Amino acid sequence: MLVGNIISFVKTAVLLGRFFVSKTSVHEREQLKLRLKEWNRAHKASLFERILDEDELESRRKIRMRCDVDKAWNEVQTRLDARRNKTRLRRCLFKLESVAAILVVMLLAGGILYDAHVGRQKRIMARIAQIRPGGAQATLYLADGEYVELGTVDSLSDLGSARINGENSLTYQSGSAAESSGRHASEPEEEIYNTLITPRGCTYDVTLADGTRVWVNAASRLRFFTTNRAAERFVTLEGEAYFEVAHDPERPFVVESGGQRIRVLGTHFNVKAYDAHPVVYTTLVEGSVEVTPQSGGESVHLVPGEQAAYHRQSDRPIEVARVDPMSALAWRSGTFIFSHATTSEILEELSRWYCFEYEVAPYLDRFRFTGQFPRFGELDRILEIIASTGTGMKIDYDGERITLK
Repeated sequence: MLVGNIISFVKTAVLLGRFFVSKTSVHEREQLKLRLKEWNRAHKASLFERILDEDELESRRKIRMRCDVDKAWNEVQTRLDARRNKTRLRRCLFKLESVAAILVVMLLAGGILYDAHVGRQKRIMARIAQIRPGGAQATLYLADGEYVELGTVDSLSDLGSARINGENSLTYQSGSAAESSGRHASEPEEEIYNTLITPRGCTYDVTLADGTRVWVNAASRLRFFTTNRAAERFVTLEGEAYFEVAHDPERPFVVESGGQRIRVLGTHFNVKAYDAHPVVYTTLVEGSVEVTPQSGGESVHLVPGEQAAYHRQSDRPIEVARVDPMSALAWRSGTFIFSHATTSEILEELSRWYCFEYEVAPYLDRFRFTGQFPRFGELDRILEIIASTGTGMKIDYDGERITLK
């Protein structure tokens, strides 16, 4: 019974649906009326009678005629699209908000790391800025084994024939007439030699007994005669020094350094012979010099503006080239001049003057630099300029060693 009622209700509903859209035939309308009459509830029958009323049908038909179904459908579609767009927009906004939140976190983290890196780098450079050269200091070792710290004494000292001039110069007085003529005696006295050693970061100058003046660069050793009696004025040098040799045609002035021998009568020249460097450079400013390998080999004679390069660890002959003498003498005028220098070569010069150990990553020596810096400038500024040349160089300092990587 229940199933039959459900089937009857469904069929009636189908007929009503077709009726509402004006799709029923005459037979179907009659069938619908019969089905409605079978309903036993008066209000339902009244409702359906109203629905089936001819006037009501005509009124609904006129309303349907006035309606634009396509327009209405388009409006529905538009509203659905707008709703879908709003949903899509909300999803995009949510994604953008998520991405923005992630970016903010990343930026904050990056900012913190950057600030930490910048802060550390600033602290490193501030510590490097505290490194200063020492000035005019040296240690004088006497022939009898005693020594004197120069640069800390500003008055006369008991050094025999030597006089300390201020804090940066030492002068040896010429010997007596008897000493000066001793070189002509049949049995000349043995020469007395002192040694001047400059530490890293310091320079000193000394005037020898014959009037020759020598400026000794940092980290150098000069062994020199102290009287004016020998037939040959002989000195040895390790490191770098600039000589203004007093002219004496009877007694040549000889410098042995880095495996070579330089012989002059009176001239101005610079010798650079540091043990760490395989090449010894002799640069002539005035006069003439003769440079000879001590191991044997052909000598070369220089004229002003020429530089001899002696490769102490090979059998190559001495090479002579035209140069600007002022570049070799830049240290005397308080300037660093670098020409196509590697990073290691620059650090070698700087470390000798500013007194620090260093380490350079091998790849950095592929780069070469040309420029000049004040010798008494701040070390951190020099390193910052070198590091800012696009090499990707990083600077580190542990209190003793500067590392470029």
